[in-house]
Amino acid sequence: MKKNHHLHRQIHLCLIILLLLFCSSSQVFAAARVNLKNTRIKLSATKLTYNKKVQRPKVRVTYKGKVLKEKKNYIVKYSKGCKKVGTYTVQIIGKGTYTGTVKKQFVILPPKAQIMNIYAKTAAATVVVKRQPSQTSGYQLRYGTNSKLKNAKTITVKGNKNNTIFLNGLRAGTTYYLQTRTYMTVKGKKYYSKWSSTGHCTTNKGTNSIHQSATPTPTPKPTSAPIPKLTFEYGAEKVTLENGEHYNIQVSNHIKNIDISDPTVAYSTVEAINGNSCLLKTLEPGKCVITITDIYGQKLTSTVSVTQKLNDPHTQTSYTAASETVDSTLPIPTIKSIDYDDGWMDVHCRGTLSQSDSYIGYEGYLSYNDQFKYSIHVSQAVNVVNGAGNVVFTYLDTGHSYYIKVRSYTIRNNVKIVGPWSEIRKADLPAYDKEGTAPAKYTYEIYGLDKQKADIYTDCLKPLFIKTDNPDPNSFSLIFNGNDSRTSAYRSGSSRFFDDIPLENNDSETTSLEKVKGGYIKYVKFFEAGTYTVEFREYSLSGYTVANTVTLNVLDYEQAKNAWMIDIINKTTTADMTPFEKMDAISAYLREPGRFKYLTRYNDHTVSLAADPNEPFFVTYRWNSSTSPAVLGEFAELVGGFDDIHYCFGDYPVGSPSWSIWHYVVKLTIGNETRNYAVCPMGSTGNVEEIKMIDFSDLSNMRKFG
Repeated sequence: MKKNHHLHRQIHLCLIILLLLFCSSSQVFAAARVNLKNTRIKLSATKLTYNKKVQRPKVRVTYKGKVLKEKKNYIVKYSKGCKKVGTYTVQIIGKGTYTGTVKKQFVILPPKAQIMNIYAKTAAATVVVKRQPSQTSGYQLRYGTNSKLKNAKTITVKGNKNNTIFLNGLRAGTTYYLQTRTYMTVKGKKYYSKWSSTGHCTTNKGTNSIHQSATPTPTPKPTSAPIPKLTFEYGAEKVTLENGEHYNIQVSNHIKNIDISDPTVAYSTVEAINGNSCLLKTLEPGKCVITITDIYGQKLTSTVSVTQKLNDPHTQTSYTAASETVDSTLPIPTIKSIDYDDGWMDVHCRGTLSQSDSYIGYEGYLSYNDQFKYSIHVSQAVNVVNGAGNVVFTYLDTGHSYYIKVRSYTIRNNVKIVGPWSEIRKADLPAYDKEGTAPAKYTYEIYGLDKQKADIYTDCLKPLFIKTDNPDPNSFSLIFNGNDSRTSAYRSGSSRFFDDIPLENNDSETTSLEKVKGGYIKYVKFFEAGTYTVEFREYSLSGYTVANTVTLNVLDYEQAKNAWMIDIINKTTTADMTPFEKMDAISAYLREPGRFKYLTRYNDHTVSLAADPNEPFFVTYRWNSSTSPAVLGEFAELVGGFDDIHYCFGDYPVGSPSWSIWHYVVKLTIGNETRNYAVCPMGSTGNVEEIKMIDFSDLSNMRKFG
């Protein structure tokens, strides 16, 4: 009996333990359940662009830093379709220990818009946008005279076939900036694409007209029968234009094909025919016939005669060429190098372009393709700099590869004579406005060249040594606090800022960076004091990579100079001194032997040395007969008590005997008493025996910034 009682007690105890365990596990289970509303849910994108494919953004769910797993912790259900323009819903439904349902929305926007071409007249312009055949109800165009398009006017064009927009009532001789976008109306709601990149045009100078609403010509819809007659709605059978002008043709029926008899005279600016219109651009003098065939097989022709105004720089005579011929004896230019930056390319060709040459200039073509079809930019060079005729192309799209060719030309009897084309060079214009993901290829450091290892001051030209193994100076840049406008100083051609910097490309036209051993020289001049974050950006067609970041501390020149002056006043004067006595003490201090030297001089000529700079004078202790009296006058102003402070520098003609005696003197007056003060050292104190060129392989005398 006792055994049974003991057994019952054991069974009872076990049951209690099991019950406690069950309750405990139930409590734990209950505590672990989480509603999805308490999690963080993020879609990979909330705005997508129509691309003819089904698009479903990815879902990421996290709880207290832990990334949850789809199908294990939650399931995802999308709205039907997810292909056309509209608003869609994605449901995230909890599973397992996660409960509840959360809905997120995303939109698919109409296809991107793009301005294909713009051509302007005196008070009007025609804009051709890229036609979007599907998921587009129409286009919007906004334009204004402000590059940021503040207070811009907006035009809405219905119908995806009406991709040619006419602007009237513009101001003559004015630059307009334009952007376009598509829209799609779905169930009464309009969806807009992002605005395109900004294009611009400048209207011709002339008389302004009254503004009128710009409404595109409606596009007739072709019918099966009867066949509508093919006629011009915009354009003419015969037209005469100057080279570089755009010519729009709009006809009554849909276009099937366009044939241009001579594409060197005029060419289509777009590869595909869109709707009822096409846009052409004139190129070289001559005539060509444009044949338009509609969808019914009917044809229209328009004869375009192109003239070109040319100037002979040797005789300063202008000509109007109506035709062009090739002379194979004209020399073929050699493309020496190509410089580029955001939106432009500078092609350097060897040559003289002198009066003894058989040619008067160079002409260059630039295109997206090596066949030089459709998008062609033309530029000419009639002047030579440092043995190179620079053919410059501007307003280019970044993130593209371009093909370039150059030829020489001249004028004979009002006929344009051109030589054979040069070799075709390919050049990549990087995407400067977006950050890429590729790692940097090269290293970058910044050094100061002066032996004093001085700080950087505002308003003082500072040469910086950019130590890098990057062989292409065009492929990277220094961005100061988000832009590069802080660097106003540059060197052009063979001119030099500093005589002791051994340049390796002395004839280069690159104005931003100058090649030296082991890197480049960057000339900077800051206008505001403060801390500057300098990004080294490497560029490619896909975007830029920040290769290194350096911090520069720029000191205020005026503040530092005033602090230096006040310190000297405090060291050399006492409160009981008269103003003249104070100036006597200050002048004596500034004239002490070895205190100041003249600006660096070599062979009786003032030179600028980066290793031994002349500014700022209160750091280098070098000044001349212009700076020293100016500073003395500032000392007198700080001392106070003078009735007149007179600078003698401008009293006499420069170089005259009287000027030589008085130009470095300051006259200070109190009442009837005037005293003369001068602290300029002798010119000989600035002499250097030789100009020692900086050795860029030795960084010991340089200061590393950042």
